[in-house]
Amino acid sequence: MPEASNQDKVPGYYKNAMPRNEIDKVKDALIKNSVNDLIVLRKGLFKDTISTLPKNSKYCFAYVDCDLYEGTRESLEYLIPRMSKGGIIFIDDYTSSNWIGVKKAVLELLPERKINEYKGQAYWVKIN
Repeated sequence: MPEASNQDKVPGYYKNAMPRNEIDKVKDALIKNSVNDLIVLRKGLFKDTISTLPKNSKYCFAYVDCDLYEGTRESLEYLIPRMSKGGIIFIDDYTSSNWIGVKKAVLELLPERKINEYKGQAYWVKIN
């Protein structure tokens, strides 16, 4: 996780919580659920790993859970033009009072009227 910027309001537990998230635990969960051949994991910051993704790929679904402004913005900048018609970007922490940078990044890139809220989170559907 990157350092929080002045666009973010970070809860106290944040600094100590993120090192516990290990990629091997995620890999084990993918194998356990028989989806490890469908999902490619890239360890690192979005700004460093997005450039390693195929530039001409299309996506039908993306789950964005970046917690902070910078990662949310970078992931949406990459995903929005690459979503297939009817594709969905699901955005975690959109309405959170702790992760305010998420909503700020989303509203900078997507018109608010096109964002649908669902149980404290949000999603966007590409219509054309």
